[in-house]
Amino acid sequence: SARLAKAIALQAGDATAALPVEPVPAGLVVTNPPYGERTGTGGQRLLKSFYYRLGERLGGLAGWRAAIISGNPDFESAFHHQPSWRRELWN
Repeated sequence: SARLAKAIALQAGDATAALPVEPVPAGLVVTNPPYGERTGTGGQRLLKSFYYRLGERLGGLAGWRAAIISGNPDFESAFHHQPSWRRELWN
């Protein structure tokens, strides 16, 4: 109803997979990565590894911005990128 279908591209996939080879115009990535409530076996160690790989991949998107919602206090150090701003949310 907002008539944004041509302006927004939604895509599901592995956020830690290799980036596309062809150049893509800059944009905004919005993600809510897992934060530990229902991740199963492996716990925080696997989450930290995932956050690190996510930071590596998103850091390779030149000119892109990212909005990341995370409820894990270890996210920021494992992601290894400092936010330009931070907003606390409650649910």
